[in-house]
Amino acid sequence: MKLVKFAALAAAAVFSLSALAQDVVIVNNCGFKLSQLALFDEAANSGNDLTEGAGLGAGEALQVSLSGDTKGWRLIAVDDEGTQVDFPNFDFTGVSKVTLNADGTANYE
Repeated sequence: MKLVKFAALAAAAVFSLSALAQDVVIVNNCGFKLSQLALFDEAANSGNDLTEGAGLGAGEALQVSLSGDTKGWRLIAVDDEGTQVDFPNFDFTGVSKVTLNADGTANYE
């Protein structure tokens, strides 16, 4: 019986840890440079520019490691002219790749 309880606790711990960190690749398929790409954790009310001011060129990709919940994120892309596309309440559950398109849409894998 103790072995079963231990196995259940171990499985729960592994599941919890996997929910705390997730790697996602974000691809710029817009055909132009994104001057900013920001990701905000809406629950924590915090975020930052993922490119650290360098922007993300057309066809380029970057890998992001998310910590915490995979739901409740806001992804914001801004081009060189200041046009902003906002993806509020973004859910990264089961998502390993996000491709941003010029028409303001995104594809998820």
